[in-house]
Amino acid sequence: MPIINAYLLEESCMGGMNNCVAVGLSPEHLAHIFPFHFCLNRDLVPVQVGRSLQRLVPALMNGKPITHFLSVEHPKSIVDFDSILAHLDELFVMWFAHPDLRLRGQMVHLAEQEKVLFLGSPWMTEMATLQKLGLTRADFSLIDPAVDLLGVLEAQESALSDVMLFARELTRQ
Repeated sequence: MPIINAYLLEESCMGGMNNCVAVGLSPEHLAHIFPFHFCLNRDLVPVQVGRSLQRLVPALMNGKPITHFLSVEHPKSIVDFDSILAHLDELFVMWFAHPDLRLRGQMVHLAEQEKVLFLGSPWMTEMATLQKLGLTRADFSLIDPAVDLLGVLEAQESALSDVMLFARELTRQ
């Protein structure tokens, strides 16, 4: 499993990234911080998958290219490793058919390992998606605002429903 290098910000780092101290992130730490991540080799075969994504799509680690499991909705022209590299500065939106799961995030090139790393999380527009997928708050990183934003959306939908009910009662009177 690849070790992901991060950079520890020190005073010496303020002069630029060349002065930073490399700090490795173990696969366990990466899976904890990004439970929906995956790392692909040049053949687009997953070599590492986050704990929550692994639970939802266990077949990801069966040695087949990830294209057997998902379609890339954005950017449109992703067909191989090099096309991923050509779009590193873009938002990636991917859809897994089974389960009905949409992920959004970014790709990072791990040049020294000849791999790409997807860092992202589910893209949901309603709380029902969480329940349908069997996801709980524990499936997400503490820093992922997705579940919190869904809670706000649910409260807004509830308030709108109450206002519409109140408006109907007023028109009956």
